[in-house]
Amino acid sequence: MKVFRKIATALSFFLAAVLITGTVIAFENVPQINDTLKVQTYRLEETADGDVKLADTLYYTSDFKTVGEVRANAIKVAEEVVVEGTVLLKNNNSTLPLAKGTKVSLVGAGAYDPVYGGTGSGGISGAAQMKYNESLAAAGLVINPTIETSYLSDEWKGYKRSSQGSYGNTRILINEVPWDVLNAAAGDSFKEYGDAAIMVVSRRGGEGYDLNCDCDGIDNNDGLGTDYLGLNQNELDILNGLKAMKAAGDIKKIIVVINFSSMIEGEFFADDAVDALIWAGAPGAGNNMFGKIITGEYNPSGRLPDTMWMDNAKNPTNVNFGWWTYPNAEELGVEMTVGKKNYPEITLGSYMVYQEGMYMGYRYTETRYEDLVLGTPNVGSFDYNDVVAYPFGHGLSYSDFEVSDATVTKTGDREYTVSVKVTNKATSKYAGKYSVPIWISKPYNDYAKKNGIQVPTVELI
Repeated sequence: MKVFRKIATALSFFLAAVLITGTVIAFENVPQINDTLKVQTYRLEETADGDVKLADTLYYTSDFKTVGEVRANAIKVAEEVVVEGTVLLKNNNSTLPLAKGTKVSLVGAGAYDPVYGGTGSGGISGAAQMKYNESLAAAGLVINPTIETSYLSDEWKGYKRSSQGSYGNTRILINEVPWDVLNAAAGDSFKEYGDAAIMVVSRRGGEGYDLNCDCDGIDNNDGLGTDYLGLNQNELDILNGLKAMKAAGDIKKIIVVINFSSMIEGEFFADDAVDALIWAGAPGAGNNMFGKIITGEYNPSGRLPDTMWMDNAKNPTNVNFGWWTYPNAEELGVEMTVGKKNYPEITLGSYMVYQEGMYMGYRYTETRYEDLVLGTPNVGSFDYNDVVAYPFGHGLSYSDFEVSDATVTKTGDREYTVSVKVTNKATSKYAGKYSVPIWISKPYNDYAKKNGIQVPTVELI
């Protein structure tokens, strides 16, 4: 080991010397390098009065002088994204914001080990980022220390998210602390820190870490009986345990935070026992702002970027989700051996279908609802509230906004100017931002019907 360290140290010094020397040589020979690579850093231009001057050909110059300035600005942008992108889905009886000094019990392994980004090129190191418990404490909330200590202990490391297999060949596991273990560890502290219980539900997916598919009818998660877009049994037990405590008067409010870039099923949070629901996405380097949102220093102004289904089984696009085998794969010479060791159901002669059209998201749910209301033949029964938990574009605010004086003016052959007045009412206690979504409804005319053209009821433009 000592010999290895000596070699590694010597190699490091050698590489550093090469780098420094190479940099010096490069700077000393910039003109020759540019000439060889045919890179032009200036050109001669004739001015209006006939003189000739040197003109810089740099088409982009940085606003920053140092890498440190670049990083500081990147963090500032990330903070703005968190404030403007956090979506307040539900806020019964103005549960949020919470006053500073509020005593809260923070549960969920993701609260102490958040998902900051995706994977692959979407990944971000969490080493320098705030966890949810840290962000809430920094904003002035008092976190239940008994529960916090347990989640951060070595004993509970096994309850964190994990995965099986190597990159590109993974099965993601949710894990989470069983309710009986959490409740026993907490003791009477839930009651002492019962102004609110905040539960964080975290999920990760991305390049090389596809979300688990229950295509083969077996449990592709962690033995706890759910698919990745729903709560597993441990999470469900925690939520139900909190609801029971609220009913008993031990805790006053339940707030759920979804720390996931995609959509989880909403049926778990539908009843009034859950007082507030937040879709936080993946906060990146801006998670220090989360506590400031919860305490009202900043106002969430995001809108839901997807439809949140009550149950993903009610999403018609699911019929295309899975692995389908080419019936003539062997005839074409396509190898039919097992594809991935963690997914034995996949064969190399299989494929997945992407052919959803207007059956994707709000285009389907809004059109299906209109067809039902208008009495269109053969549409069957459709209860919008049983299918959609929260629609695309939904987002609440701490402010009370009013939208009025809408006008649409045709300003060209296919150009329209839309104008609205947005007012933050005098009754509001908070400054806020409001994005104005503009939708279009096209006629489903005889031409479209005759030629089989799908026309959604509404489209965001």
